[in-house]
Amino acid sequence: GETRYTLRLEPRVLGPITGAVVSAPGLPRMLVVSEGRKNLVGIDLDAGEILWRLAARRGGTFRLRRAGRLVIVSGAETGLSAVDVVSGELVWRYRDKLKFPGGANVVGDTLAAVAGDAQSSAGARLHHVDPWSGEARWSVALPAGERPAGPVLVGNRTITVPTFVAGGTALLGYDRQSGELRFRRDACRGVSEIGRASCRKRV
Repeated sequence: GETRYTLRLEPRVLGPITGAVVSAPGLPRMLVVSEGRKNLVGIDLDAGEILWRLAARRGGTFRLRRAGRLVIVSGAETGLSAVDVVSGELVWRYRDKLKFPGGANVVGDTLAAVAGDAQSSAGARLHHVDPWSGEARWSVALPAGERPAGPVLVGNRTITVPTFVAGGTALLGYDRQSGELRFRRDACRGVSEIGRASCRKRV
């Protein structure tokens, strides 16, 4: 229970502190954490040393998702970025006109994320990206009037997007390979405001 080391970082502003621990065979034990106004910092957890700093172009809330030795960064800027956790090198950047506030979901060789949020006036889009190269595989616009209501879910054959619709929420299921809409299911319709809030939490 003794303190092994103490490390001082800049106070976080313009967003909550977020981070991701990286511990995998062949990689050093790392902590990637937000710092200051718009920095990400890579910390060697064994040595207690800062190995790298990477500055985003804008401040905001970082959302991080592991993909092998990469960390997928979203939220603070428009688009997605992949950072090498050991070197701090920017490996690729995937652009969109909107931010990805819900973060990305990575399963195997699939990275799925929605650009746009519930308050966006522009239409939201679901993107399927190769997590290792940042190459776009496909992207589709969500139906008019529907906005993302939660994290994207990646299944064996389907990518599912929960959305806000008039009077409740719905689930949209897209084919993982082609991006074709496979199903649409109303999740919560015609319920009271209290019941609708409960439904949205479950979705």
